[in-house]
Amino acid sequence: MSIYLEYPVIQVRPYGLLTYTQRELPRSKRNNHSFTREKKESYTGKLTTFSKKKLKRAIGLMVEVAKDKEATNFKTNKTFRFKINFITFTLPAPQGNVDDKTIKTCLNNWIKRARRKHKLCSYVWRAERQANGNIHFHMITDTYIHFRVVRDDWNEVLKPTGLIDKFKAKHHHENPNSTDIHAVWKVKNLVQYFVKYMSKEHKDGEEPIQGKIWDCSTNLKTKENCWEIMEGIYYDNFFELSKNKTIKRIDDTMFTILLIPKTKWKEYICPELLKKWDEYIERIRLKGYELGDVS
Repeated sequence: MSIYLEYPVIQVRPYGLLTYTQRELPRSKRNNHSFTREKKESYTGKLTTFSKKKLKRAIGLMVEVAKDKEATNFKTNKTFRFKINFITFTLPAPQGNVDDKTIKTCLNNWIKRARRKHKLCSYVWRAERQANGNIHFHMITDTYIHFRVVRDDWNEVLKPTGLIDKFKAKHHHENPNSTDIHAVWKVKNLVQYFVKYMSKEHKDGEEPIQGKIWDCSTNLKTKENCWEIMEGIYYDNFFELSKNKTIKRIDDTMFTILLIPKTKWKEYICPELLKKWDEYIERIRLKGYELGDVS
């Protein structure tokens, strides 16, 4: 006989609605029940299935918390609508004996500068190995930073590694074009685009990345979900949507997913759930603002 309490749950996710049966111990049993903790997985330098799942979740939340805002085009000096900054950080010279962890320390230093100088809020980064053996990073963030500032600060934090000196010895200046800002304003599905770009598989024969291969701001690591017990209006809403043959669904023995485009949310998802979602995203967004508010 099961000692667990079971009840149906509905969650709002960036892709639509998820339902499943939640199982938990009664409160009176929790303190006396022993749980076996899984051993923390060591870094393999490769993107595991579990790590990819967490990365996709962070990217989805990143896009959700990012608000449309105005920025200035550095060529035309005209304003444009801006939502996501997509940056690539590269090395100006062969990496040589400089290990990956040292370069990642440089990235952490860049992030600290960006928080202090530009109030960097939410971000996700992914490390990859280039064909020449150099490590490089892709980062998405909701904070607009001018491309020259991105490059200048990156070059500055790289100086202790000696890579800027190597570049200068060859090119006779110390201002390498070591960063790139990708234009994404034409991309219709940002989550799909970033997931595809940042979750590439490790290639056979490629030297693994030392340590973490991706990370994100603390607010995007939240374990909180937007959920309610599936009863009353929430059950009625899901029941009606389940009969809609135009909505794509995924049925599993453990869960059901209704894939609902964001453009259809107001039409399909009840106002009460949408309000829960907006409040959930605002909490994550505000936590990001707090992280960026560094004096």
